Amino acid sequence: MATALKIAVYWRGSEAPRADILQGLSQRKFRIREASSVSDVVSYLLRYGKPLVLADGTSSEAEVNSRLLELSSIEHIGDCPIVLLGSPASDKSDALAKISATFAAIDSPYDPEETASIIEKVWHSANQEGSARNGSNTDSVAGIRRPKPESTASRKRQRTEHALPLSDEQKKLVSKAGAILAGGGNVSAIDADSFVPEHPCKSFIVDAINKMDQEDQWIGAHARRSSTVSTIASNIAAIEEQRIDNIRLSCLLLNVSTIVLGTPGAHIDLTRLGTNGTEKQTLAEMYRSSADFAKEELKDEKLYRTINAVSSLLLNEPVSDQFSILNDAQCVLGAEFIDRCCWADGVWDPIGANRVIRNLRSADSIINDDVLLSIFTKIVGEAVVANPRLTNTHIVDRETLEKALNMPAIGDGETYVDVSDLAPGMTLSQPIKTLDGLIVVPGNLTLDSDLIRRLWQLAGVRAVGTKVAVISEAF
Repeated sequence: MATALKIAVYWRGSEAPRADILQGLSQRKFRIREASSVSDVVSYLLRYGKPLVLADGTSSEAEVNSRLLELSSIEHIGDCPIVLLGSPASDKSDALAKISATFAAIDSPYDPEETASIIEKVWHSANQEGSARNGSNTDSVAGIRRPKPESTASRKRQRTEHALPLSDEQKKLVSKAGAILAGGGNVSAIDADSFVPEHPCKSFIVDAINKMDQEDQWIGAHARRSSTVSTIASNIAAIEEQRIDNIRLSCLLLNVSTIVLGTPGAHIDLTRLGTNGTEKQTLAEMYRSSADFAKEELKDEKLYRTINAVSSLLLNEPVSDQFSILNDAQCVLGAEFIDRCCWADGVWDPIGANRVIRNLRSADSIINDDVLLSIFTKIVGEAVVANPRLTNTHIVDRETLEKALNMPAIGDGETYVDVSDLAPGMTLSQPIKTLDGLIVVPGNLTLDSDLIRRLWQLAGVRAVGTKVAVISEAF
C-alpha cells in the first residue's frame, strides 16, 4: 500500500505566516500548501483528498471564531485532520470535535517545536490504518489520537511511492511539457519577451536573456525549456500565481551570470558529476553570481533568495528561508536538473532521460518534494514515450516505427491507455513491447507506481509505443 503523502494546508491568518511552525513541519517532511481563503482550502481538498488543515487564528479571538465557522461550512472537511491555532483555541475543542474526529486545538503563545510535534501526531493518527474505525493502538487526549512510537524499522527513510492523480487538463499540461522537454519546437527561435513574466525590469531582463543567447545558444535554449517545464509543473502543483512567476523568472536567470563569467558550466550533466564535486561547485558559484545579479541589477529580493536557495540545495546545504522560497527553489532545481541531463550534449538524449528517472525513483533524489517529484517524473516519462517520432527515431528505422505505431485490434473488456497515463492498479491485458518487438513487461500483470516509473526509465533507452492494452474493468 502506498504511503500517504504528508500534505499540510496552511490556512494563513491576517498576520504574517507562522514561519517557526512551518519550518518545523518542513523538517518533518510535510509538503506545505498556503491557503488564504475558503475557496483555496476547498481547491486543495479536491486536489489532495484528505490533507491536514492548519487553520491560523493567532491574530485574535475573533479570527479563531471566524476560522471555526468557516471550517464548519466546508463540505467533507470532516474527513481531514484539523489543527486550530490561536487564543483561546482550546475553548473550541467541543466545536472542533463536531467537525472532525481527529483534531488539535493549540493556544498561543505556543512552543514551535512542541506544536509541530503535535501537528505531526494528528496527521499520523488520521492516517494510521484502522485507528479511525476501532481506536486500536491509540489513546485520546484533547482530540488528538496519539499512535504508539514507531519501530526503528518503520523510521527507515524510504522513497514515498505516490501516484499523483491528474485531471484531463493537467494531463494535457504534462503532455505539453514532455513534448517541449523532448525538443518539440525550436525554443531558441522564440522571442525572449514571450518567456518573461511582468516585472518592473522586464526590458532589462529580456536584454540579459538575449545576451545569454549570444554568449552560448545552449544556455539560452536551456533557460527557455527549463522555464517552461517549471511553469507547467508549478501550475499542476497548484502553486500561487505570484510564486509561479518567481519560479519562471528564476529558471530564466539561473545561468545569467554566464554573461560575465563565460560558460564553464554550460554542458554539465548533473547525473554524471565526478566524485570530487568540482563541477557541482562550479554550478553553485554560477548560481550565486546570478542571485547577486537579481539583487543588484533587478532589486528583486525574492528572486535573489530563491536562486541562492537553489545553489544551497544543489550542494545539499540547509536552506534557512521560509517554506515558499524553499519550495520554489525545489521546482527550479528540478527543471534545471532534468533539462541539463537530457540536453547536456546539445541534442535530446533519451539515455540521459533514463538516468533522470533513475534519480527520481531513488531514495536520494535531487527533488525531495513528493508532489513535484511525481509531476517531474510524469513529465520526463511523457517526453520519452509520448512522441517516439520525436525522441526515438534514431533507435529504429522509419518503417519499423510506423508499423509499431499501427495499433492492433483489441478484444472485449480491453482498452488502450497512453503509457504516460498508466496508473497503479491497472492490469495489462497484453505484454508491453518495444518498437523492435522485445517484450519488456508481460501481460496479465497488475502495475504499481514503481513498475510504471521503471517502464518510463526503460523507454529512455529502448523505444516503446505510445499506448498499451489494459483490462478495462480494472479501473
